[in-house]
Amino acid sequence: MYRKITLPAGIGDGIWVLMHLVNSGEKFDFFIPDSKPQRGKQLYDLLPQVANSCSYKPRLTYKSIANANVQNRKRNWRDITERDFVLSANSHLEAGKRIEDFLPDLAVSYRIKYNTASEDKIRALQLLPNGPKYIGIYTSAYANARHDHYNGYGPTEWIELVNLLHKGNKDFVFVVIGAPYDGDLSGMVATEMELRGVPFVNTVGQPLPVVIEMLKRMFYFIGFPSGLSILNETLGKDGTMFYGHKIKGIINTWADPERIKNHNIKECLFCPPQQIFDWLKNTYKIFDR
Repeated sequence: MYRKITLPAGIGDGIWVLMHLVNSGEKFDFFIPDSKPQRGKQLYDLLPQVANSCSYKPRLTYKSIANANVQNRKRNWRDITERDFVLSANSHLEAGKRIEDFLPDLAVSYRIKYNTASEDKIRALQLLPNGPKYIGIYTSAYANARHDHYNGYGPTEWIELVNLLHKGNKDFVFVVIGAPYDGDLSGMVATEMELRGVPFVNTVGQPLPVVIEMLKRMFYFIGFPSGLSILNETLGKDGTMFYGHKIKGIINTWADPERIKNHNIKECLFCPPQQIFDWLKNTYKIFDR
């Protein structure tokens, strides 16, 4: 019998916990909320080293998970002896605490091995053939991006940033990425790139294993605050992850400190496109790599 752990729904929310659990020496039956768009289960299916199974559980809310979090009363992994419990790193990170201090008696794996299949690699190669330097763009859905929780980029800001990068290197090929749910805003950005003659590949709707293999093939990734940006970092791939003011406490709490120091990952609030472009050009030196 495996122990049962209930986690928040998001891919990134799960990864923050899994960065520790992959070092626990156990396998678990995971449960996550069944709220739509139900993308989280794909993550656990790719982690047989720690996940025996993953199932959607009805009537779970973000608040109920936060209230039942075993970390509210037990700090160390060795003290969590329950067979069935709730675990979340979100409130810990949102308070600005480093991930090493969450379940501090378990080692943290900044890299995670995802069990993708050979057909996923083949599909990623078909979508992103060898040669170009691919820049991933993840916009999320329009409703998410414009929600006051994030106040993120709309099509105007994304296109401004894409144009700046395109002018700096005409050989960059942009990759629009995301789930079908994200297609409205992604579609607006893709349409505008086509009108402006910016080279791009629209990969919206690909399953998570293919997305992982595509991320591995990208030169750089720029994303809305989401699981994909966190996933990208656990692959050791460089990128920028934006945040909204309400979750700004998470900035620089979970990625490898050396990669933060070396500018491999940039975490920041949504800012004018020119500002992040200047950082990419002058600090990260994206055109010199």
